[in-house]
Amino acid sequence: MWYGLGQYGLLELAIDHDSLRIRQVDVGQPTLSLAARYKHGARLPIAQVVALGERHLLIVRQGVDSLRYSGIVLFDYVPGHHFQLAWNAPDTLARSPQALARLQAQDRRVLFGDYYYSARFINELQRLRPIDEMTKPEFERYFARYADKVRQATRRFEANEPNYRYVFASQLPGYNFALATQALLEEGFCPLYDEYAVQALYRRFYSRKALDKKVKAILGN
Repeated sequence: MWYGLGQYGLLELAIDHDSLRIRQVDVGQPTLSLAARYKHGARLPIAQVVALGERHLLIVRQGVDSLRYSGIVLFDYVPGHHFQLAWNAPDTLARSPQALARLQAQDRRVLFGDYYYSARFINELQRLRPIDEMTKPEFERYFARYADKVRQATRRFEANEPNYRYVFASQLPGYNFALATQALLEEGFCPLYDEYAVQALYRRFYSRKALDKKVKAILGN
């Protein structure tokens, strides 16, 4: 099992030889139980898994009786630790797994994605400091790291993605949250919080007006 830090809670991702299943875990904050109940789930049939250099392409059949296939791309894979699930990979349909693999193999774009961690690493994250212990100086260091991540991601996306504004705008809320949790982790704090808990952290130190000003400074508005 692999677990992602979604805006609205923990996501469980199971990849078997013939299917991919993703479910939202119904958990409380700040302590997460991996044996919790599930809110909802989805199962996708995997027709084939293809290694494309440092990428792994999961070829998914679009419906049981369909002759169309689409792909899910994993990259930055570290066995037993994490991988990223790309959200800007080519959104392409093909009539066979082989045709789809050929199309995906030609793609050279820089990929952006959401992190998924092993269950063991998630358990390690729970032992990090909770964000309610964060001081104002620690928050400033955290926010500076987060701001730098947003600026770097924006520059990289502008340089590498032809449909920059459409794709980036559609993914911005979720990706901003992913960058925020990555910054928490790198500053030594537990990142296992949903969007509401992170927003509450910001409100501890800044008014809405002051926070809006800081965010606009990051985005260059």
